[in-house]
Amino acid sequence: MVAIDRIVPRLELEDPRRTTETVHSTLRELIYSGELPAGLIISQVELSEALGVSRTPLREAIRMLQEEGLIDAQANRRCRIAGFDATDVDSTCGSRIMLEALGMSLTLAHHDEEILKAALDALEEMEADEHPGVSSAWHAAHHRFHNSFTSHAPGALRDQLSAGAERAERYVRQLAQGVLMGWSHGREEHRRIYSLITERRVNEAIVATCQHYARTAVTLLADVSPEFEPAATRSAIRLVSRSLDAELARV
Repeated sequence: MVAIDRIVPRLELEDPRRTTETVHSTLRELIYSGELPAGLIISQVELSEALGVSRTPLREAIRMLQEEGLIDAQANRRCRIAGFDATDVDSTCGSRIMLEALGMSLTLAHHDEEILKAALDALEEMEADEHPGVSSAWHAAHHRFHNSFTSHAPGALRDQLSAGAERAERYVRQLAQGVLMGWSHGREEHRRIYSLITERRVNEAIVATCQHYARTAVTLLADVSPEFEPAATRSAIRLVSRSLDAELARV
C-alpha cells in the first residue's frame, strides 16, 4: 500500500482563492513526472489530508484532471491514476497537427522579428536544460517555443493548441524517461524548424513541425503499444503535406 503522504506534499497556500488551481497543478505535475504512477488508486480522504486542503477544492481539481484524462473516478470517494491510452495519444497528436498547421499559417504569413526572438530565447533555454523532455522547465520552454509560431492565431484556436500541448506533455515525458529516443534528435528538429522560419520557408517549417509531433507519438506508440496503428496521426500528416504541396505548386 502506497503512503500518499510520502508522495504528495503538504501545500503552503499563499492565496486561498487559488486553492483549486494549486491542487490541480500539483497533482498534474506528480502524474506527469510518474511519482503518482498509472494504476494507483487513491483515497480522496487521504489525499485531502496529505495536501492539507478541504474536500471542495480537491473535488474540483479531480474533476479537472478527469476531463484531461489523467484520473478515473472510482467508488467510495476513490480515484485511479489513468494508464496509457494509445487512442488518446493518436487522436491528440492528429488534432494537434491539424491545428498547429492552421495556427502557424495564420501567424507566419508576415515576418515578425519579435516572434523569432521569443522562439530563440525559448530554444536556448531548452538546449541548456540538463533534463530535456523530462523537466517541467524544459516543457515550459518547449510550449513557449511552439506557441511563438502560433501567437497571432485567434484566441479560441490558441486555447485548443494549449490544451493539446498540455495533454501531450505526459506522453512526451514518458518517452523521454525511457531509452528509446536520444533527445539530441529532438534538439536538431527544433533547430531546423527555427532555421526554416528565419529563412521564410514557412510551408516547410509547418511540415517539419507536424512531422516532429508525429515522430514523437509514433515512437512512443511503437514501444508501448506496437500493435496499434496511429491512423489519426498518419492521416493528419498526409492532409497537411498534400495541402501545402498543392499550395507550393500554385506559386
